[in-house]
Amino acid sequence: MRLVLLVILAALLGCDVYDRPRRPVGEAFQARALDGAVIDKAVLRGTPWAVNVWVPG
Repeated sequence: MRLVLLVILAALLGCDVYDRPRRPVGEAFQARALDGAVIDKAVLRGTPWAVNVWVPG
């Protein structure tokens, strides 16, 4: 039982909550894809998208 609670607690602590849902992205948004291509808001307009940010640790 303790192991199950420990796993649930670890899972909850590992989650991050975005406190401003549906907040528009600024016009200056720009990112670089893994292949080096530049992605900006105009390219993604009209399609659903998600950004996953990885930071080396």
